[in-house]
Amino acid sequence: MNLYLQGIKKRKRCKSKLADPYRHHTVLHITAALGKVEIKTMFFKNKKKEKTKKKTTGIIFAAQSGKVISVTQVNDKVFSQKVLGDGVAIKPESGAVVSPVGGEVVTVADTLHAYGIKTDDGLEVLIHIGVNTVDLNGEGFCSRVSEGNRLSAGDPLCDVDLGLLKSRGYDTDIIILVTNLEPGAMTAHCGINATAGRTCVIEYHM
Repeated sequence: MNLYLQGIKKRKRCKSKLADPYRHHTVLHITAALGKVEIKTMFFKNKKKEKTKKKTTGIIFAAQSGKVISVTQVNDKVFSQKVLGDGVAIKPESGAVVSPVGGEVVTVADTLHAYGIKTDDGLEVLIHIGVNTVDLNGEGFCSRVSEGNRLSAGDPLCDVDLGLLKSRGYDTDIIILVTNLEPGAMTAHCGINATAGRTCVIEYHM
């Protein structure tokens, strides 16, 4: 635009409106220039938005101390086939289950065996204690939270009587699932021995 304007300033004005042979040519140049600027601005503005769209990354900690396994190894097709989401499971060493992420408790199962937590960046995490333990109707579970509570990673979530679960024939895997990520948006760290609330078991981006 500056080059066009500089050229216009250098020309002498003619007394007759029709005497300037560059008049229409100049108007066309200015119009064309403005059009190019407008189109360019619209085009690159949209492109800029696409390029500057930031991805959120984060980590999920172990909800229990113990060996981390792939969710595909859980003895239940709902989990192993990732019907509810992808994630990991932990072979628990004790009955103290902690929150694997910081966020708000959005769901507490009536039977106290499952919890839903939503993080501030919108990640939805399901913590499911044991397999088919819904059938216990809350027996052996003591919740440490209520819906609406805000937690930090490592805060107490639930105490479970692992001895009771085992004596009744229930699998005690502590299952951590992410329910709202696209396939390939997370990396699970399986085969490691984790410490509750301290060891990263999942990395994600969204």
